[in-house]
Amino acid sequence: MLIETLLSLSVHVDMWGLALTFDLLAKTPNEAAVRALIHALEVNDRSVRAAALRAMIHRNSSVAKEAVVRRWHCISEPGREFLTNSGREWLSPALRIAIRDYEDQFNANGLSAAIALRDYEMIPTLVEAMNDRANPFNERAAITLIEISELLHDVLHSPRDYRDRRDPNQLRQYVLPSLEHCVTRGDGVCRMEISEAFLLLAGRDNAALKHVLVTSTDRHHQPFIDLFTTSSRPGLTRLLLSYLEDSSAPLAALQVIGRRTDITFIRQLFRRIGNEPSKIIRANLKRITKCVWLEKGLALLEAVNESEQAGAANFAVHSGIDRGLALEVVAFLFRRGGPAARRSAVGLLVDFASPFADELCLLASNDNDPYVRALSAPQLRNRGLAGGIQRLLEMVGSENEIEREAARTTLDDFRFDHLVDVFDGLTPEMQKQTGLLVKRIDPQALTKLSRELSSEHRQQKQRGLQLVVALDAIGELHHDVTALLHDPDEYLRAEAVRVLSLFDMPETRQALRSALLDSSRLVQETAERALTELKAKTKHPFGAFENSAQEGWSPLPLWNEPPAEVQRGNP
Repeated sequence: MLIETLLSLSVHVDMWGLALTFDLLAKTPNEAAVRALIHALEVNDRSVRAAALRAMIHRNSSVAKEAVVRRWHCISEPGREFLTNSGREWLSPALRIAIRDYEDQFNANGLSAAIALRDYEMIPTLVEAMNDRANPFNERAAITLIEISELLHDVLHSPRDYRDRRDPNQLRQYVLPSLEHCVTRGDGVCRMEISEAFLLLAGRDNAALKHVLVTSTDRHHQPFIDLFTTSSRPGLTRLLLSYLEDSSAPLAALQVIGRRTDITFIRQLFRRIGNEPSKIIRANLKRITKCVWLEKGLALLEAVNESEQAGAANFAVHSGIDRGLALEVVAFLFRRGGPAARRSAVGLLVDFASPFADELCLLASNDNDPYVRALSAPQLRNRGLAGGIQRLLEMVGSENEIEREAARTTLDDFRFDHLVDVFDGLTPEMQKQTGLLVKRIDPQALTKLSRELSSEHRQQKQRGLQLVVALDAIGELHHDVTALLHDPDEYLRAEAVRVLSLFDMPETRQALRSALLDSSRLVQETAERALTELKAKTKHPFGAFENSAQEGWSPLPLWNEPPAEVQRGNP
């Protein structure tokens, strides 16, 4: 009675007196303090109610705990936040009582408080209440079980908040056995909500879950498959899609992925696959041989954004569905997708060999996106497409570095060093064709040829002269060739004269006239004949080379018959 009087008086004094009173009520061993605090919870003054609540959690009184739960629906938001931060463990015993109780408001308050306080340890109690057939509120318990399981699932899959000292994984280990017991017991009695909560918390590596999914005769196999097929809960979607990254994924889970048709799931599927799926994802996609949404048409692809379209292309190509249908997806995304989708689609065309795929590759080579054009470059040549080499040469001259580099890489064998290696095995015609390609493709070709001409070795200089003819490079390397007119070897000087005679320029005629004064009779005669032929060239449009051939001489023979693939235009 004295304590209640103090409480009554403290309402009318200053805050210091209020704090002193509730400090006394929190610490006194007199159990009458509990009645006073409960009475204070119903005072109109908000500060008094808040002070009473703060004092209550210091008293280990089941009556106080139950009183708070019974008044939960009247507690303000700040009061609930205070209990969440400081009174969760204190209130838990009363929550267990309320969840099992058959009184309407008390039971509803207990379920509501369990969710508000994020009291995940209530999950076993909720399962017990659900399985109590006499409990008139087991449907409420089922709804609460799903809500609180989703909350714990979100915590498990989010960055750890260390302000909450509870370890989410330890909480899962504590609550999961109650759910797992319902799933594994032999009588097969398990409410759908319990199965759903189990799937939310189990994780794909759970042994019981794996057993159910791989055992089609298990009582819970079909209910799990139905949940995976129809549930839109983010947690179940996350679990199902996680099997794509499981090297030992149950086939039943992968088949469900192919049966889902809801756009939300499909978009998440495409995002999970991404632009460059891992080896494990590709292997699991190969096990999906049926795709319901795809068999209904490609209209669904119009509802996905550009970043998801790339995943759609990879799904089609790497899955086990019909190859013709997969190519239709790639073609659809190439024609109607954004740049990212077209890049992915053209890169995946390499898996298809058909006239339709060839047509798409040619279209890609003229796309307005330089990355798409660059990705088409290797296929232009590998497919042996008509005009493919010419298109690659156009790419070599592109203003875009990515496109230029892709074309050069594709035409890597049209490099000067490679030409030198195979030069003697080519016919004169192929030497000329290949040389002109090398000159256009290899930016270092003329620099390297200049080094050949200035080498200390006679054989390299002689081959350099032959390469000047093949690359039609006298205009760029006239100085280097003319310098060989002063070489100590008269035969090399004579060959330099012959090479110069093939290119009618004022500079070459001047060089040939100076060769008439050479100390070697062979060089003089060669220069004289070359000048005569150049004069004849102005009268005969066939050129000096033809005239020279008619007189029975030509540059050194270097060419043999090219390989068959070279003759087809693929050196």
